[in-house]
Amino acid sequence: MITRNKIWDEIKEADVFSRCAMRYASVQRKIQFAYKIAIPVLAALCALFSKLNMPNYTFWSAILLFVSSIIKAFFSRINLSELNIDQLDRLGVEFEKIRTKDECLMDELDKGLLIEEEAIRELNKHSREYSKKKSELNKLILWIPSGIKKSLQKESEDYLKGIHYNQYQHEENN
Repeated sequence: MITRNKIWDEIKEADVFSRCAMRYASVQRKIQFAYKIAIPVLAALCALFSKLNMPNYTFWSAILLFVSSIIKAFFSRINLSELNIDQLDRLGVEFEKIRTKDECLMDELDKGLLIEEEAIRELNKHSREYSKKKSELNKLILWIPSGIKKSLQKESEDYLKGIHYNQYQHEENN
């Protein structure tokens, strides 16, 4: 039973990390897109307002352009490179593979195809691979708000309950 609980904890954690990596990559793509749009738009507004002889608007759009450029320069970590975003996507897939391996391990243990010692050995192999992936993920992710952490854990729990216990939530339409 202890082995089964360990495997179950690994499954839950791998699912949360997979969701985390994918969500963070998605947010980074949105930030990157917004930034790529904001700078040219602000520059165009500066040029337009100065051409239309609107000094007040020109001044404020230039200030916004300056501030956004400074933010990008000083806080470049906020916006990951495309290579790092691709690496986050790859890590998300790797965590899903680890979760799948652990689910297969649990299934084999439940069916009696593996004894607990063999299951622990396999789990330790997965754990070594898993710890390397967690380290990579921690290097790429700057910060995750606690609300989003809770939301990811809730999504994961709901998904795993639905898959492993057939407890799907049905929305009621009134």
